[in-house]
Amino acid sequence: MKKLIILIGFILLVSCTNKGENSDLKTEYVLNSEIIYLKLTDNTTLSELIKISTEFKTQKNIDIKYLMVEFNEDGGLTKLTLDVDCNDGFSGSAYLSKKSLKKNNYGFKRDYTENSKTPFEIGKISIN
Repeated sequence: MKKLIILIGFILLVSCTNKGENSDLKTEYVLNSEIIYLKLTDNTTLSELIKISTEFKTQKNIDIKYLMVEFNEDGGLTKLTLDVDCNDGFSGSAYLSKKSLKKNNYGFKRDYTENSKTPFEIGKISIN
């Protein structure tokens, strides 16, 4: 157990200090009353994933699970399966590969605006 705690601490330290400087894309997320979204990139770190899932759960009751997660030696995300349950009838999963994480707008979006044409997206998302 002690070794596991040390390993997790090391992973968090590496992911906080090295952000995969090969790309200028940054993790983005918005939580407001009309729209929420999460955009992941190849610079997303383990500590960001943990923080984001906690904030989405506490502020919007949205469950986010990250499965089959892999990081590069710089602590940047290389692949994962994103599993999202908005707990209001909208849910889904998407596999984000190394290639898609290097592009813009991969993650998920929940649009609460009335008469939204696309109330939920996961995978490639449109952000205006």
